[in-house]
Amino acid sequence: MEHGGPDLRLSGVLDRVNLKRAIEQLPEGYKEMFILHDVEGYEHHEIAKILGCSSGNSKSQLYKARLRLREVLQEALRSSAREKRQSTRKSPLSERQDHEFECANA
Repeated sequence: MEHGGPDLRLSGVLDRVNLKRAIEQLPEGYKEMFILHDVEGYEHHEIAKILGCSSGNSKSQLYKARLRLREVLQEALRSSAREKRQSTRKSPLSERQDHEFECANA
């Protein structure tokens, strides 16, 4: 591991946590479809039998679930980036005080 570089293991854990939270936010039908297909690996015809729906419905619900999941994850990333910027940004008051300190010492 490179010193000062990103910790990829930690990053992977955070990605999994964000994904789990995003999945939990899906409507129940989307969540069920996503888990059956993308997590557990069932085919659409198998999901149709399990849930008593058509393969076309299975495909449609999975498509909508993925779209919603993408939206939730993108919002989480934007929110995280916004928080990071705000935490590293100095307030205008502290910048002014720093400037005044520099001027007084000059």
